[in-house]
Amino acid sequence: MMEMFKKINAKEKLIGWYHSGPKLRQNDLRINEVFKTFTPNPLLLIVDVNSTDKIDIPTDCYMAIEEIKEDGSASEKTFLHYPSIIEAEEAEEIGTGNANQVDAQIYSHEKRLATAFNVKTNDELMILYVSSLVRSIIAFHDLISNKIENRKRNEAASTEEPMEEIAAKEGADAEAAPSSNTGAGDKETPSSSKNVKDGKQQ
Repeated sequence: MMEMFKKINAKEKLIGWYHSGPKLRQNDLRINEVFKTFTPNPLLLIVDVNSTDKIDIPTDCYMAIEEIKEDGSASEKTFLHYPSIIEAEEAEEIGTGNANQVDAQIYSHEKRLATAFNVKTNDELMILYVSSLVRSIIAFHDLISNKIENRKRNEAASTEEPMEEIAAKEGADAEAAPSSNTGAGDKETPSSSKNVKDGKQQ
């Protein structure tokens, strides 16, 4: 891997390694010893990928040193914090500036597109709302009209029933009157025949 790195980036020099931290870890000293095979004094760069700082780059740089204890006991290795500054080369600054301009243009287009999409979506939702409102009003109007029509029919039906009863009663009375006269005539027939008999006897 190192040989491939030298072939591709011949002008660059390996100075250390990094991890995403956010703090020093227990095995960092062991990994740092491995990197000594590539560079005598490797630097450890910790990059806090979860930082909320939008101004400074969240990095901390460390170098392993031998710490000599005052009590005369055996020394041990530890990390010493080094101040660090991250800067870009001229070519990188130009590329970064162009990238920022492109990003700004893309963001502007995205913002206008999002605004247009929101306006179109709001218009479509308004059309759906108005359509639903009109359908509800029409259905409510039809319901009221049906209720009014049914009420009129019920009132007309309740008015026609007494008229039919009166007409039926009058018809029954009219039929009963001739039958009573006929009965009276039938009763007079025997009396007339009796008079005839009396005349004969005289």
